[in-house]
Amino acid sequence: MKKHFLHKARWLVALLLVIFATSAVMAQSPNTDPEQEVCPGPSDYWVVPDNPLNTFTWTITPATGWTINTNGNDYTVIITWDNVLVPTDYTVILQEDNGQCYTEVSVLVTVNPQPEIPAISAIQPTCALQTGTITVTSPLGPNYEYSINGTDWQASPVFSGLTPGNYNVTVRNEFECTNISAEITIDPVPDAPETPIATLTQPTCAVTSGTIEVTSPLGVTLEYSIDGTTWQASPIFSGLTPGPYTVIVRSTVDPTCESSDVFTINAVPDAPETPIATLTQPTCAVTSGSIEVTSPLGATLEYSIDGTTWQASPIFSGLTPGPYTVIVRSTVDPTCESSDVFTINAVPDAPETPVATIIQPTCDEATGTITITSPVGVTFEYSIDGGSNWQTSPVFGPLISGTYTISVRSTIDPTCQSSDDFVIDPQPPSPTTSPIWHD
Repeated sequence: MKKHFLHKARWLVALLLVIFATSAVMAQSPNTDPEQEVCPGPSDYWVVPDNPLNTFTWTITPATGWTINTNGNDYTVIITWDNVLVPTDYTVILQEDNGQCYTEVSVLVTVNPQPEIPAISAIQPTCALQTGTITVTSPLGPNYEYSINGTDWQASPVFSGLTPGNYNVTVRNEFECTNISAEITIDPVPDAPETPIATLTQPTCAVTSGTIEVTSPLGVTLEYSIDGTTWQASPIFSGLTPGPYTVIVRSTVDPTCESSDVFTINAVPDAPETPIATLTQPTCAVTSGSIEVTSPLGATLEYSIDGTTWQASPIFSGLTPGPYTVIVRSTVDPTCESSDVFTINAVPDAPETPVATIIQPTCDEATGTITITSPVGVTFEYSIDGGSNWQTSPVFGPLISGTYTISVRSTIDPTCQSSDDFVIDPQPPSPTTSPIWHD
């Protein structure tokens, strides 16, 4: 590539003055070649005048494609060259006139095309790849090279491994003309979501599956998974069988940014065993019954006979006759329960009031006998001394004269009894008969 000189962002190209007049005019410039190449943009041109008071006239042909401005005096100018599609030649002429004669010098300037402003795109850092990339999408081709610092140039339009910060890309062509892109930013490396925190609903006897609900982090830019394959916006996973679950939270903006933790769904709890109970049935003395659960027992169990009122005691007393569904449930999981039906019998009936046949004393027999004729049977026993002594026989005798209270009771429920009074009369007196007299 042909070289040119850049000074404070301006092309400094001077004219080599050819002296035609007798008074010499000296030239100063880093470039005094009669033929020069420049890039579009402003360039400084100047001469050392023979006399600064002389008249200086600048002429450029062709007459379009440029603008000229003096730079403090007429013998120093700034020519701003318009961009061109192909290299274009211009002739720059300076005439110095002292009023009597003049000198004229010229230089041939070739203006080379400037590349278009680079179009660029960026790939931002991720949690997986923590550097960014800038890619020039236009202009492209073998005649271009690229730089992000103005010093190091490369043929590739891709700049990778970039740390966060602001960047401009400069492109230059085969004429070493350049253009610079707008500023683009490589963002900081994104943060991964916080480690998930969740509330667990463990299986119960009523619902045999569990639920995991992520409570943090939450947000519209997050999604969740328990298998790393299927993702959802909802932080709730339900219908889970027992076992460990790795809950993963990731960003929808950068799916490589994720965090996880393990949560365990417990096994389905066991229901208590079917209750076994001892029943105390009603009697004639205590007309209510009781049910005492003997198994299962424990501090984590409670009991009910109506499904509404629960108690820690396994004993239910004061029960009227009828069937009772005794329910046992866990206090750890109240949906875990078992039950069985137990029946409190009707209050038994007392024996009927005793009926008896009495054999009274006679003149020949001083004692009597009481025989109960009703009720009789193998489930009855009898007493004549107020319940101190009982016998299975319904016959009492020999009895001296007097009133006797005879009690009848059930052998099934000895509290069920009835009684009545029976009287043994006094022995009748024998008649006093006088001797038989004979006349």
